[in-house]
Amino acid sequence: MKPSTHKRIKSIKSSLRNTYYKAVYPLAWVIDKVEKYKYKRLKLNATPEYVAKLLSKDIYKYICKSSYGNDVYVVIADYVNRENYIDPYRAIEYFTKFKSKARKVGRVLERRDVNEDFFKLVMEEFNKINIYTFVNIVDKHKQDKWDIKGYKYTYHFGVKENKVIE
Repeated sequence: MKPSTHKRIKSIKSSLRNTYYKAVYPLAWVIDKVEKYKYKRLKLNATPEYVAKLLSKDIYKYICKSSYGNDVYVVIADYVNRENYIDPYRAIEYFTKFKSKARKVGRVLERRDVNEDFFKLVMEEFNKINIYTFVNIVDKHKQDKWDIKGYKYTYHFGVKENKVIE
């Protein structure tokens, strides 16, 4: 090919690229503004009480639909071995579905907001769902010295089995 042909191809490529950016830039700008607006609205709704209510409903659905059993333990401590026990921060992701509203709104809360007091709110809301839910505070894992540091207590919560009394 002649050098003039290479120049023409290069100029056509650059003009097509410029046209593409001119067409796509307004769309990208609008999408960015909409995403910022949605995040701002989500951040305003993300109070610990609201997130606790959503999470308690998700946890209830998880426990009712899981085949592992009707009760779960969550350890409240300074450090919990992540392989064996569930701490409050991981419980949010563990007990909720990937696309649930509770997880989406829960991620807006900062990590310092998801602590013992927040999980206490979640447990209070979980206990209020209906007559079949229960929440107990136990010292089941108090003797475990190698996996837990700064142990406080353990939440034992779940759904009672529906038994007919005769």
